[in-house]
Order: sequence, then structure tokens, then C-alpha cells
Amino acid sequence: MNRGSRSLRCTPIVLGVTLACGFGATGQEPAPSTVKPPGADRCAEARAVLEAASQGIRNPPADVHYKLAECEAREGGLQSADAHLDLALARDPGHLQALHLRAYVLFSMGRYREALDWAGRFLERKPEGGETRKIAGLARFMLGDRASAEADLRKAAALLPLDSEARYYLGRVYYEGSKLTLALESFREAVRLAPGSVKAHNHLGQTLEGLTRFEEAKQAYREAIRREQEGPERSEWPYYNLGALLLAEGQADEAVSWLERSLDRNPSSVQTRTKLGTAYGAAGRPADATAQLRAVIEAEPGNADAHYHLGRVLMKLGEEADARKHLGLFERLREP
Repeated sequence: MNRGSRSLRCTPIVLGVTLACGFGATGQEPAPSTVKPPGADRCAEARAVLEAASQGIRNPPADVHYKLAECEAREGGLQSADAHLDLALARDPGHLQALHLRAYVLFSMGRYREALDWAGRFLERKPEGGETRKIAGLARFMLGDRASAEADLRKAAALLPLDSEARYYLGRVYYEGSKLTLALESFREAVRLAPGSVKAHNHLGQTLEGLTRFEEAKQAYREAIRREQEGPERSEWPYYNLGALLLAEGQADEAVSWLERSLDRNPSSVQTRTKLGTAYGAAGRPADATAQLRAVIEAEPGNADAHYHLGRVLMKLGEEADARKHLGLFERLREP
């Protein structure tokens, strides 16, 4: 009974700043310190040097463009960062920090093949670069090469023995590949290294759920929720996963409580709204169920699950014509 997708879609993965794509359907995921925050003083210094250069005082070296690229990346100016990296690497093609940052910026822009190429250039010069190895592994995964991604992330974890993120990402690759026992080991290690990580506790719960260890899964979700409430990391997913598991076990009233909290944290989540509508129906609250499910269908007319569950609720209410319409739409939407 896995509640999270085992496929990839574009959601933020953060490698120090903010990247454009990430794993699965588990929402926004803060991640490792691949790009160290440069600090306002360094940004100001680099910009001053570049301004002086524009007035013909002197030609700025590669490191100035690198620092500016770092500042731009931190502030979300990825295109500008890439332009500065072009200049930095034109001046010094072997500038290791610029090679690493180029891989990061390209990954964050969704240009995974190019990111992998630049990560490779870095790793040719410095094979022990664990942070860059992480980018290479994630890029390979996004390109569909799961075996090579796993190999790179295993190397990253070995190179970075105290890095919880390397274990977390390796766990995600194992999880996506249905290697749940290995995923469990990786997530347990990620939690040990970073006890406050909401996402690590949440994915530990998903893995335990996949292994049908449901009580342990609920315990992991509750720990993720506690960490979410006490720390800076925000996520609706532990609430969603706990609610979905409780609903699957027939505990609809308790499921509603957690799913409502999940929706409070992300009111735009169609997935949560659909599950909440289903839980309302199971809890004997048909008016609330129909309101939620109709809202989902209005936002996503092709949402087969919403049509199915709305049809079931309407059938219980005796609104057979409307129920058959939605159940018929469900069948058509499910056709290959």
C-alpha cells in the first residue's frame, strides 16, 4: 500500500539553492549543501570588481565570474549564473568550483544531459567529489538510467559518510526501483544522520508501508509530523500518507483529520483533495465528500478517481442518474 508515486516529475529538489525537478510526488524537498551560500559581502565584492572592469580598469579573473554565478544561483537567477559561468570557464576551463556549479545550474534548469556532461568534466579531474557525484546520479536518474544513478549515488554516499542527503537520495532510487529492503536501510541511515529531516522520516514510513509493516509506518509518519511541527521544514506529505494509510485500514474519521491538515498545508493539492473527499464519503459525510470531489473535477475534468468516488457517493445518496454519469466518465477515462 504505497501512497507515494515511484515515478519522477518536476518538483523542487534543492542542492544548496533551489533546483527545478525532483523525485516522485512527495512535494518540495530541501536537500544538500552542494552550493554553499556565498554571503552578501562576497557578492558585493565580486560585483564591484565586475563594475570596475566594465569601466575598463581591469579584466576580471575567472573567480570573479564564479562568485557572481554563485550569487545569482543562490538568488534564483539561473540564466545569469550560467552566463557568468560561461565567462569563468572561458578564462579557466579547469576551474573546479565553476565546473561543479555549472552542473548544478544546468540540473536546476532541467537540462539533465548537459548537467551530467559538466559533472563528468568535474569528476574527470576530481573523482572523489561527492557533491558533484550526487548531481551526476540525480541527472542519470532523470534521464532514465536507474542502474548508473544507483552506482553514482552509492559512490556519493561512500565519499560523504556523514551526509544524510546522499543516503536519502540513494533510498529514493531504491524505492523507485522497488528495492524496498535497501531503501529501508538507506532511509534509516538518513534519519540517524539527520534526525530532524521530515522527508527522511516520511519516506521511511512509505518504505515500511511498502513492506506491509503498517504500525511502524504510522510511527514513522507521526515522527515526521512531529518534526514538521517543531522544525523549519514544511511538508504536507506525512499528513497525507498517514491519512491515506488510515483510510485504507478503514479508520475514516481519523483519516479525515490528517487529510484536512495536509490540505491546510497545501490547499492547491488535487491529490489531497481527492483523498479527503473519498475519506469524507467513507466517514458518512456525503455533503463534504461531494463538495471536495466536485471541486477536484472542476479543476481537473479528466480526474478518473474523482469521478469514481463522486459516483459512489451520489449512488449512496440516491442520485442515480448523476452517479451513473460520473461512473461512466470514470470507465471512459480508464480506457487505454
